[in-house]
Amino acid sequence: MISFSLTARLGLATATAASLWAVIANLPRAPVLPGAQSTPPTTTSGSLARSMEKLSAAGATLWATIPAPPYWEILRQARPGGPWLNVTPEGESTRGGLITSALGPKSAAVAYRAYGGNKRSGFAITSDGGSTWKTGLLPGAVVTSNRPMAAPSLNSIWAVVHPARSGSGQSSVLEHSTDAGQSWRAIPLATSGPGSCAVKSVRFVSASTGWVGGSCAGRPALWSTTNGGRSWSAEPLTAPAHSVAVASAAVPDGAPGSQPLWSWAKVASHGRTVVAPLKDTGGHWHGYASLTVAGRIRVTRSGSGEIWVLAEGQGTKAPPRLFVLDSSGRWVKKSSPPGGLVGITALAGGGVGILGHSDKRSFLWVPKPKGLPGWLPSEIKPTTAP
Repeated sequence: MISFSLTARLGLATATAASLWAVIANLPRAPVLPGAQSTPPTTTSGSLARSMEKLSAAGATLWATIPAPPYWEILRQARPGGPWLNVTPEGESTRGGLITSALGPKSAAVAYRAYGGNKRSGFAITSDGGSTWKTGLLPGAVVTSNRPMAAPSLNSIWAVVHPARSGSGQSSVLEHSTDAGQSWRAIPLATSGPGSCAVKSVRFVSASTGWVGGSCAGRPALWSTTNGGRSWSAEPLTAPAHSVAVASAAVPDGAPGSQPLWSWAKVASHGRTVVAPLKDTGGHWHGYASLTVAGRIRVTRSGSGEIWVLAEGQGTKAPPRLFVLDSSGRWVKKSSPPGGLVGITALAGGGVGILGHSDKRSFLWVPKPKGLPGWLPSEIKPTTAP
């Protein structure tokens, strides 16, 4: 267990990170709502939407976002090996891409990526497994992260957005609605020093306990609440320092004080990504050995406590790769399924599942039983709920 500075150890360039953020910040944003809207250019739509292909779990239930050209579909599998039901909200356009946050076995929130000239994203929330959805508008353009929305109830909705209001001085903020999205209030978060904060993700593990992840003044940051969001406390992190635009801490999956409790910080530079696991050791978060890979990554923690990293790769020269942090704190490369791999999540009972695409079909890959090496695929074939 060590404390460290990724800037010093890896020589990451803040100037490059800032230029990357400038490109991201200038991407077009606008709401994607029911009704006719012009189709964005293929390059913009494809890059934004593909970045949101993902797999997430809530207990034994899996939620997946898969391509359904020219748009996208949200699927739900209620039990291992069961059918994949198409629960995409009716009347909502998915042209600009979407982000699905699994909130529970029957609950999920969908944020529609903004594009064009407007500055607000649409959203949809379900509490009955996708049979019905409540829709509305977020107070800004949703951020690109794994968990930009949380909803302890259908009325209490939390969202991380690029603010549409002028004068905020922040690239992204936490907003809260107590009336199902009819009105919103920006939530201030305490900082440990000078500089502004950028929020990336929000998660509630119970009605009262929640987390917010992001960065402040160039360092990954975490905040927690135990009173339903009435107040938020900053968590003390020993974490890498870097540009506020590209470094952030992931939201944990347990309550403050529970052991073990993990997060991870991600830093991007020069087309490579660094992931640094963080563990709560009784009131203070410490960093473990970092992993540097090429391209975009997905990170999850399995039910058995292992940290898994899926590196999506960069074409044929850098195919997808899979890594796990073992009990000794070392990164070990694992065999990965073939084809394009775009999502990873923990499975009930331990292990991980991987979402992949091959020959215009989508697959769920799971480890072979009884400790055998390799992966078993099952094709994801959408069906319509009866």
